[in-house]
Amino acid sequence: MSPNCQTPIKKALKRVKLGQSDIEVSPIGAGTWQWGGSFYWGYGRSYTDVDLAKAFSACASGGINWFDTAEIYGRGRSEQILGKLIHGSQGDKNLSSDQKIVATKFFPYPWRWQHHSFQ
Repeated sequence: MSPNCQTPIKKALKRVKLGQSDIEVSPIGAGTWQWGGSFYWGYGRSYTDVDLAKAFSACASGGINWFDTAEIYGRGRSEQILGKLIHGSQGDKNLSSDQKIVATKFFPYPWRWQHHSFQ
């Protein structure tokens, strides 16, 4: 069910193989760039963890099973929020039981562009 209505969501998203792996993902994913970003995106002022939980729930119940994040999004907060939401969704009968796939990446802050930062 959609969190904002009484109409069940039909999961019409077929899965596609991720490259040459055996991992299957929804053809669209959810980006979490703004999740936890208080400086630019207003996290904690214009939206909270409750709002992000609703967004996550809507994605998962709609058949989206992969989420994009990065350690620089919200200075790591995006990854933390997403991890808690995925962990908390286990066993929720209203959400898809699909395995959640997380795509992340690493972008060193400018002051971390030193050789020892990558070892």
